This record gives sequence, structure tokens and C-alpha cells, in this order.
Amino acid sequence: MLFALNSNIKAQSLEITAFNTNGPMGAVLFPQDSLGNITLTGIAEVPYPADTIASLVRDYLYMVGKANETDIKDIYKGLSVVGCDITLEVGKRLFAIPYAGTFVRPMSKISFSVVVEVRNGKFRYTLNNFHLKRWRIRGEGKDQGKPNILHWQRINSIKKEKNNKDFDVENMLKAEEYIYKAEYDAVMAFIDGLKKLNTLQEPF
Repeated sequence: MLFALNSNIKAQSLEITAFNTNGPMGAVLFPQDSLGNITLTGIAEVPYPADTIASLVRDYLYMVGKANETDIKDIYKGLSVVGCDITLEVGKRLFAIPYAGTFVRPMSKISFSVVVEVRNGKFRYTLNNFHLKRWRIRGEGKDQGKPNILHWQRINSIKKEKNNKDFDVENMLKAEEYIYKAEYDAVMAFIDGLKKLNTLQEPF
């Protein structure tokens, strides 16, 4: 890592943040270390000099931020390194509130830091500091934390409500699995778009 970002990705309340899974952890989509920290990295080749690649990376990050209604304030505009914090909105749904109207709201928001180290003809990307925020659910389920830990904390919490007649456990579990996969797909789509920077500009 060539520099450290001042990440503003923070849990807002200790009472609603998942620090453990509240039960066993099953299979995970995001590779993680023993503490649940996630780091995704890779190298991509593009047919441009370093300054052009850096410019394309900045344009891409701004584009992603605008599409997700996120103000990219802290983007680092270096000649060899570009980076910022990103928030992706996942699973947008339409809500109707009496006397107020209809609103579009995401089912979850997944945030992370991205650093891109640029060289002539290639770049290396690193994503880390992942933080996930989902809708509140009844029971013991938390609404924010590290992606894999939060997911399994909510799954285990829902399973504990199997004798609660007010819980549709089966459908709630399906919804959690659906949004977990959608969160993973959103991050993979972000990386895929980053690796396809050569489609944003015609070769010289």
C-alpha cells in the first residue's frame, strides 16, 4: 500500500453492529481472514500510459459514486495512485408511505475503500475496509457490520425465531440469502467495470 486513506466507513452504534455471528458461520462469498476482514486485490492490463489510466480510474470512480448517489469527496488524485471510499446501493425497492408518497430505498449499502496503483500498461487494485448496512429486522438481527459476519449473524438470529408465529422464517431466510448474493455481485461488478477501463476510451 502506497498511502493510507482516511476512511469514513464507521459503525454508527455499538448496539446494532454485529461483532460475531450469534451462532455457527456457514459458507461465505467474500474471502476473509480470521477476524472477518475482507481484502480483494488483482492486476489488470490496459493499453495506455500511467497518466491516462489514472484519469480513467478517477472518471470511473466518479461515475460509480454518482450512480449510487454517493458524494466522492476524498478521492486521491495522484499520478501513480488513485483511491477513495465507495458505497454501493444494493436491491433498490419502491415504498409507499401514506400521506407522504412513494420512495425508492436500497435493501442494503456496502461500503469499502479502493486503492488503484498505476503503472504504464497496467494497474493493481485493492479493496478493503468493507462495511455493510442492511435493513433492520425484528429479533436479535443487527443491521451493520463486516459483510460475512453480519450476514451469518442475521441468519442465525432469524433461525432462533422458528417458534415465533410473527416471523415468516423461511421467507426471511430466503430474503437474506438473496441480498447477500446481490451484495457480492455488486462488488464483483464494480471490479469488473474497473478492469474494463480500456472500453472507456479508444486506443491512441
